[in-house]
Amino acid sequence: MFQLNPQENFLISRQLQWQADPATNYVRAVIKDIAGTTLETVNLTDEGDQYFAKSWRVPKDETGNGSYITIIISVYTDAGYTTLNENYATISDTYLIQQRVNSTFALGGGGADISYKKIEEIVRKVMAEMKDGSMEKMMEEHRKKINVAMLEMTKEIIKIGNSYPSLEPIISNLKAEITRLENRIESLPKFKETDYSSLSAGISKLESALADLKNENKENISNLKEEQGRETETIKEAIKNNIEFMKGIVEMYMDMVGNSNITMSLKDMKMPKNEKGERKSFMEIMDKLK
Repeated sequence: MFQLNPQENFLISRQLQWQADPATNYVRAVIKDIAGTTLETVNLTDEGDQYFAKSWRVPKDETGNGSYITIIISVYTDAGYTTLNENYATISDTYLIQQRVNSTFALGGGGADISYKKIEEIVRKVMAEMKDGSMEKMMEEHRKKINVAMLEMTKEIIKIGNSYPSLEPIISNLKAEITRLENRIESLPKFKETDYSSLSAGISKLESALADLKNENKENISNLKEEQGRETETIKEAIKNNIEFMKGIVEMYMDMVGNSNITMSLKDMKMPKNEKGERKSFMEIMDKLK
């Protein structure tokens, strides 16, 4: 795996193995991140003898801890980059994008003599400043500046705090109002639970009385029907007896007289019209009343 420096120019290249290939080829490089997202597409330039190359600017390392990319290079037979050339395989390489450390100033790296020499110079300079008191003076100046800044900041905080009214009176009044409200709630009359037992007993008595009245009415109606039936039979019997009596009188009268004309006149005697407009003989009415 290769390492690339962020924002440097990197030459992407591909040398085809068959340099005597008479066909015209087109080479493209696709750069993807570790998630497989395409970052950029670079079409390489034909430099002759089947060598293709193009300079590409490496992107920034957004994480600061290094990021990986993959460069995939493919060979095509057309300028539209749609048909792959089966004579050449697609190749890919992975790169780490991260700031490279200069070995000249790195401890334990290459050029160790120069690094140790620079470290020695730095130590000697620090020790010299400590001896003549210049470093102590510098630190004291910084402490003074920090103290002054802290004092000014404290003053500003106090000013801001004094510019707002105190919340203590508001909180005190609010607590007093809550206490008064609680006392008023406690002083409200307490509602007793309503006793419905007497009402339930009254309803039960009413239901019982209604049931007794219903039974009594049934019995009275039954007795009334029976009495009406008996009276009806009595009336019918009386009517029947009267009809028989009248019929007997008429027959006796006819026998005594012996006049057929009179008999015929009684049989054919018509009564007044009824509600239907019919006129019936006296004897027909007598027969129906039997």
